[in-house]
Amino acid sequence: MKFGFISAVLGLEIATGILVAVPGFVSAQEVNCANQFRSGKLYFDERVYRKAVDHFALSVKACPDKGEYRARYAMALGQLGEEKLKVVEATGDVAGNQADVDSVLQMYNLAGSEFDASLKTDASKKNVKFVGENRQHFWVARYNEGIKLSKEEKHGAASMEFDLARRINPAEIKAYRQGAVSLIKENKTAEATKLIDEGLAIAPNDTTLKRMKDALGASEAGDIIKQIENGSMASEQAGPLCSEADSLFTAKIAANPKDADTYFKRGLGRLTCAAVIASTDSAHSVAIYSKAAEDFQKARELVPASTDTSFYQNALYNEIQASMNAGDIGKSVDMIQEYMDFDCEDSGMWKSYAQALYLKGEQQKSLVALIISNAVSKDAVPPIDALDVPYPRGSEVPVLDAAKNAQEDAKKAQGERGDPTHVYAYTQVMGETTKQIQVWLWCNKKKANVYYLGKDNGEVDW
Repeated sequence: MKFGFISAVLGLEIATGILVAVPGFVSAQEVNCANQFRSGKLYFDERVYRKAVDHFALSVKACPDKGEYRARYAMALGQLGEEKLKVVEATGDVAGNQADVDSVLQMYNLAGSEFDASLKTDASKKNVKFVGENRQHFWVARYNEGIKLSKEEKHGAASMEFDLARRINPAEIKAYRQGAVSLIKENKTAEATKLIDEGLAIAPNDTTLKRMKDALGASEAGDIIKQIENGSMASEQAGPLCSEADSLFTAKIAANPKDADTYFKRGLGRLTCAAVIASTDSAHSVAIYSKAAEDFQKARELVPASTDTSFYQNALYNEIQASMNAGDIGKSVDMIQEYMDFDCEDSGMWKSYAQALYLKGEQQKSLVALIISNAVSKDAVPPIDALDVPYPRGSEVPVLDAAKNAQEDAKKAQGERGDPTHVYAYTQVMGETTKQIQVWLWCNKKKANVYYLGKDNGEVDW
């Protein structure tokens, strides 16, 4: 016999999960289960679901081996629970209706177990079909309502609906996926992770859940790194959090070794952590910087410049910073020179170049590179002498004007190399003397010169 589904029901109460005694009955032994079952069906058809539940509960207690009794008990529980959800579904207010929500969760849990019990007691094709169709009805009702509430951004209520769907039929994997999405939107990442793991225990090869777990792990790791960046925590406090974030990133990479974006993010996390612990454990900090450099290098290998120039350039920039802090100066210089081919006006990179050249023992070139960095900078630079004012940043000079007014060494270089790519004018204050300096960049020739009154004051190539 197939149940004809009815959606409109009455809002009545039930002592969830507990047999509700009907007046006039003393014990289960005195109950005529057939009579109780018939009464339950009558009340069900009349949509008086509270009484239907009471009578079906008595019939099941007296005759637990009747498969149809248990299935109809489950159906009555589902209908009664559905009615109690109306306010929550209309408002999305779970917390304000928590008592009703808790009772319905228990009802659906019991309904799911009663459907299971029905199949165990009666495995006939007729009963299997009956249970399957009716169980699916309640699962679909809750799942579809969850989708609707999600679209309305009532994520707490949506999570509840997907929970109910899982309770009535734990085998349907879609309620795990959507339930995790709702939990994530509620910022309940730990609960979402647990739910994803429960889903994978049922369907270990579900690719959607696997991707969600990987993405969630990376998201958790990113949140941890933000916490470290934003907090004024001591290195001993940051250490365990850094390890946790690193493990989450590593787990995602293990699942997809060609995930360049996660290598990049793990590298950024390692840069942050290395900086935090540097003051108390310099050796460990250097080791982390070295690992960060490896991450950025791997990211560049997976996404070459020909595929995504911007990503490659960003990875290269960060690898340079990591390598510099790890003490690998020779490699840093090579990478800086490569980076200049992408952007020869990057003031930060010129400053890194100045530092690297200094550490290599090329002090004169280092000073020239620092002047170039200041000239192309978009911000005023701090003073390097006793004056308590910052130096102004450089200003770009039209190449045609610079070429027209070129003198001596600048004019000679122009004749040999052609017009520069960029020219910057820069005011350098030294003691009581103010010098007007020009920086000429020949990006295509990979050369930069500093001129004072047309005289060459130094050159840096790359």
